[in-house]
Amino acid sequence: MADIEIPRNVVRGMVALTVLSVAFVVLMFTEPDTNLGMWIFAVIMVLAAVGFWAAYFYQRAKTRKGE
Repeated sequence: MADIEIPRNVVRGMVALTVLSVAFVVLMFTEPDTNLGMWIFAVIMVLAAVGFWAAYFYQRAKTRKGE
């Protein structure tokens, strides 16, 4: 992975996406009338957030080691 500094506004945006994706999944579990498209959208949001945070913390750990 390239040594790229992720701007704070991108991290804040991903925090917002993470909160919204978790809220959306909770909403999907509480709604009695859901469809497949909404579930797919919720899963994509969660996977995007998880992927970002995994890459972000991997980059931070790699930067702290000095590699």
